[in-house]
Amino acid sequence: AIGLSYLDRFLSTKIGKKSLLTRREFQLAAMTTLYLAIKLHEPIEMDLQLVVHLGRGCYSQIEISEKEMDILFALQWKMHSPTPMCFATKMVELLPAGIEDDVAESILTYTQHQAQLAVSDYSFIVYPASELALASILNALEGLSLDRISLSHRAQFIRDIEQCSGILIESVQEIQARLTILVMKSVGHNHPVPLPAPVSPEPSQQQSLKRASSCTSQSKTASSDKNTNTNSTRKAQHEIQPNDNDRRHSSPICVRKGEHHVSS
Repeated sequence: AIGLSYLDRFLSTKIGKKSLLTRREFQLAAMTTLYLAIKLHEPIEMDLQLVVHLGRGCYSQIEISEKEMDILFALQWKMHSPTPMCFATKMVELLPAGIEDDVAESILTYTQHQAQLAVSDYSFIVYPASELALASILNALEGLSLDRISLSHRAQFIRDIEQCSGILIESVQEIQARLTILVMKSVGHNHPVPLPAPVSPEPSQQQSLKRASSCTSQSKTASSDKNTNTNSTRKAQHEIQPNDNDRRHSSPICVRKGEHHVSS
C-alpha cells in the first residue's frame, strides 16, 4: 500500500507524468517505489541487485538509482504520509476500557483486509486515508457480535473517534458501502474476523421445530398428491375428448366405418 501510494503521488507530479508515456518507464517507476517502501519501512533493506533480478535484467542499478532520486525530489522528500492503517491504529486506541485485546486485534485485522482491497481499486484514491480508516473500522464493528463489544461501548467508541478526528459517520457512509462491495467480490478468501457460532435451540424449542417440520412435510406431501391426481385426471380427459383439430381432420368415411363396425 505504501509503495502504491508513492507511485500514485509520483505519477501526479510534473516529473512523474513522463513515466506514463511508455510501459518501460512506468514499470521502472513501479519497481523503484516498491524498493523505496521496503527500504524505508522494513527492518531489512532489499539489495539493489535483487531489484535488478526481479526486473529480469531490463533495468540496471544506475537506472534504478536515478529513478529513486527523481521520485524523492518529485515528492519533496515527503515519504512518510499516513496510510489508512496508521489512522486505524490510533483510532483503535480509543476503545473503551474493559474491552478485550482480541477485539482490537480483530478490528485491525479486518480493517487491514479492507485497506488492502481498496488498494486494488483505483477509484479509492480520491478518499482521504483517515476517512477510509474510519469506514473500515465501522464495517469491522458490524462484523463483531454484541457479546464481544456491546452497543453502549460501540456508541462511545464511535463518539470518541468523531470528537478526536473531526470526521462524522455520515461522511463515510459511501466509503462503507463501496468497501462492503469489495469484500463481497472477494468471495473465496478467508474471513479475517471469526464469525460467532450459531446458537443451539433449547430442547423444548427443538421439539417445536420438529413438530413444525413434520407438519410442513405432511402438508407438502398432501399437496403434491393432490396435484398429481389433478394432473392425471386432466390428462385422462384430454386423451378421451378429442380437440377441435382432431374433429376437423377426422374423415367422415372413417367415422361411418367405425359406426358400422360397432353396430355390426
